[in-house]
Amino acid sequence: MPSTNVLLFLAMAFLCLLSVNGEDQDKNVLVGSNFTLQCTGDGKLTWSFEPELLIDNTKSFDEQGSRWALLNFGQTLVIFIKSVTYQDTGNYVCWEDGVKKSSTYLFANDQDECGQLLVPLHESESTQFMVYLGESFWIPCRATTENATIILDYVPSGNQFDYNPKRGFYVPDPTLYESGIWDCRAVMPPHCPQRDAAHTFLVHVTGDDKESRPRIVELDNTDKVEGSNVHLNCYFSTDNKLEELFWVHPNGSTIQTIDRFLVDKIAYKTGREAHPFDISTDLHIYNFSPEFDSGTYTCTLQSDENLTDRILL
Repeated sequence: MPSTNVLLFLAMAFLCLLSVNGEDQDKNVLVGSNFTLQCTGDGKLTWSFEPELLIDNTKSFDEQGSRWALLNFGQTLVIFIKSVTYQDTGNYVCWEDGVKKSSTYLFANDQDECGQLLVPLHESESTQFMVYLGESFWIPCRATTENATIILDYVPSGNQFDYNPKRGFYVPDPTLYESGIWDCRAVMPPHCPQRDAAHTFLVHVTGDDKESRPRIVELDNTDKVEGSNVHLNCYFSTDNKLEELFWVHPNGSTIQTIDRFLVDKIAYKTGREAHPFDISTDLHIYNFSPEFDSGTYTCTLQSDENLTDRILL
């Protein structure tokens, strides 16, 4: 594992050749090359690799300390990336005293004519999106080569969207009709060994603050017959990362993971300034019984039981 001094030397060596500072911009970077980003200002400087904030100004972003370093030079904060990989593709934002100063979208490619589909890129990039009405976002379905043809096979609203080969499909001013399952597919050039690759995204669009409440989406649109499996998702955007959602059975009891019922909960930070935390809970009902499992299921916010959503099974 290289020491901080070694990483510092490498960062300084490449700073003049490959550094980025100032206005918003896009950068193409060859896989395997080295790259630095610098942010300069008089206030407290931080970098975010959206959606994750690099909080510690001196800590290596990579737990192994092998490829990433976040280096503080007083009024300049530098990210050094050694041997860029596909997973480094994303938006890097410089913040000064909590205010966005600049951003750089890094696109890693290998100049391979065939390439591969890039979804998901890494653990921090979710294939589940929670956005507000009018909050534009990207469906990050793209390939490592611009020779690929990217197709949206299914869009809930049926609308068409502009495609950027570096970022994916741009969805401006989404409405509630954009909620649901999105299917995208990459068609590689005819001579490539892998002709098709596909991926699915789940998009939730919620109303403004006055309408903000938990929302339920049925992920498996199957007939509710004896022995079938049911999968529900409930989501909410909040300022409180400790907030939780819970499920209520038609009989009034709180649903826990037991027997045929499985409850999963997650919470993660997004790149949004307003309501930066997304909380989500999945309810799996295995071997569905119309006699015992039919009825109205409720998803409720723990801190306010008046904020709910319901679905009839």
